[in-house]
Amino acid sequence: MAISEQARAELSRFDCAWKQDWPAFQSKVAQDLVGHWRALFNASGGQIPLKRDIDAVDIRTTLSRVYLYERDGEDFVCRLAGEEISWNYDCRLKDRRLSEILDAPIHGMVSLFMRVCLDEPAIYRNHGLLYSDERKRRVAGERFYLPLRGEAGEMTHVLGLTDVTGLENAPNQATRSFHPCATLSGSSTRSTAGLAS
Repeated sequence: MAISEQARAELSRFDCAWKQDWPAFQSKVAQDLVGHWRALFNASGGQIPLKRDIDAVDIRTTLSRVYLYERDGEDFVCRLAGEEISWNYDCRLKDRRLSEILDAPIHGMVSLFMRVCLDEPAIYRNHGLLYSDERKRRVAGERFYLPLRGEAGEMTHVLGLTDVTGLENAPNQATRSFHPCATLSGSSTRSTAGLAS
């Protein structure tokens, strides 16, 4: 299901660009996880991968920074959070709702991005400013969301990764983009080496 006009209008508040190509990732762990997702996408002829096909062995270098959310109406429930993600919160994330984890304004933005990721479906990427913390530090890095299908083939899960280490020249502003999967399937024969910027 494509996203609604209302969702597109909401996205305009966050300066989200729509791009027709594969996102180019700077983070090595991002390249590893997206490379695995992309191999599954290519092997299926451009179908969104099933959640069950994500192989923890193949993405072991990324697991500390990975999170998985399952859609539940307008909200999402955390099903997995790597230790580097969990470390940033004072609570257990698994089985908690996104609306319980994040303050209302941030939850509204993040859940919108996740819904668009599933409804379009599309890959979401933010390169640059990710968040400011309670000590007024501005934290830059790379974040992305990948859509996944459930057992019955419906769009149910968002697989994400956040990397704030080892990125050179990350912009001081958030640079957000969506890459619709329908436009990526025509380029599915390109090698995953093109993921690096």
